[in-house]
Amino acid sequence: MRIFKFLSLTLLSLAVTACSSNGNKSEAVAADTDSVTVQAAQAAPEAQADSAAQAAPKAEAITNESLPTLLDFSATWCGPCKAIAPRVHEMEQEYKGKVKFRYIDVDAEPALADQYGIRAVPTFIILSADGKPAGRIEGADEVQLKALLDAAASK
Repeated sequence: MRIFKFLSLTLLSLAVTACSSNGNKSEAVAADTDSVTVQAAQAAPEAQADSAAQAAPKAEAITNESLPTLLDFSATWCGPCKAIAPRVHEMEQEYKGKVKFRYIDVDAEPALADQYGIRAVPTFIILSADGKPAGRIEGADEVQLKALLDAAASK
């Protein structure tokens, strides 16, 4: 969906540039841009459906656990994600058998990130054993993350 918005804006920008510099050619460029935008808009629901269908099995696999699960939403380009990652991996060992850890790259799994409403990385979501969200932390706050894990592990 983000790519669709970016492409639409890029095409619109190209059409405006062409309109201001090419005189009579501008109408043809604008018409081409409109048809491409309409075609992309018509294709978008299908792409979203495909994306949702692909994300569904992964979401089910994440939530069908007998233990609470920590979802660690991050990105390879995220500095705070890289900074807290070693500590998160230590916590995974510390809570082994009490909390399961799942690592999700928001760029590789955009549908899953959208499903959980991820707007910033890192974001940590704890799911109860029945798969329902039980807590959320946005940002690389080790103290809050530890408290979230302690609460989940004690249930």
